[in-house]
Amino acid sequence: MSGLRRAEGVVESEMEGDLFLVRPDDGEIFHLDRMAAGVWTLLAEPMSRAEVLAIFREAFPEVGPERIAADLDAALDEMLRDRLITELENDLRVD
Repeated sequence: MSGLRRAEGVVESEMEGDLFLVRPDDGEIFHLDRMAAGVWTLLAEPMSRAEVLAIFREAFPEVGPERIAADLDAALDEMLRDRLITELENDLRVD
């Protein structure tokens, strides 16, 4: 997986501490769990999966690294499938 970024036009809304995203093409609303909300927050600036994983591992040292990686991959897969985030093209990636 290359770099990741928020999908164009997705609108976020916070309500009573919960984060919701609205996809622009069809208006579908998504409620983000804590992992997905963290990913969304981190992707305010494009970054790689490895960078996101390192931040989560540092933030939650008491959680096993395998568990964090599995939870992150599940969140990324779902967010990519739902078109809330996209992968960066290799030639557009800024390191």
